[in-house]
Amino acid sequence: GELDSMTDLQLFNNKLSGTIPYEIGLLQRLKILCLNDNFLTGTIPAELGSNSHLLRIALSNNDLDGKIPSSISKSEKLRRLELDRNRLEGSLPLWIGSLSHLLTLNVADNRLRGSIPASSLSTLHQLQEVRLEGNGFSGTIPEEWCSNDHPLQSGTLSSDCAGDSPQVNCECCSSCLIATERVYPVLLEWSHV
Repeated sequence: GELDSMTDLQLFNNKLSGTIPYEIGLLQRLKILCLNDNFLTGTIPAELGSNSHLLRIALSNNDLDGKIPSSISKSEKLRRLELDRNRLEGSLPLWIGSLSHLLTLNVADNRLRGSIPASSLSTLHQLQEVRLEGNGFSGTIPEEWCSNDHPLQSGTLSSDCAGDSPQVNCECCSSCLIATERVYPVLLEWSHV
């Protein structure tokens, strides 16, 4: 049908509710999926990973839960992964390091936990925006991201790296936040230059 040739699906800020239909993952020519700022619930369909043409997945500011599906690792051309402000659980997957074209990684304000997989993420040399704050991450931001010639040094890098006992060690974050029990962390008024 006509949907088979769809390349761009942008239904953001439309007060949509319910779950994300798995059939969206079957749209093989889809490059842009923007369903952010709605009231979507349930898990992210594993079928999204069956599309190797996806360049952007934007599911921010919904009520999605569960883990980040490993099938997304098959979206090798992915440039923007925006999953912030949901209720996603689990850890930051090692396979994210295999998304070599990634420019944006935003998983802020979820329920993700565990150690930051620095060795896996250090291979992402094109990143311009990384937002990890508002989760239960611990560990150290990849050293490579702090290199003067890394694009993140003129972009956005934020994590829970402030306060008396910060959860994350980050020498070069553009924004350090204090992990709180609230949904959104507190932004400190300083910036890395």
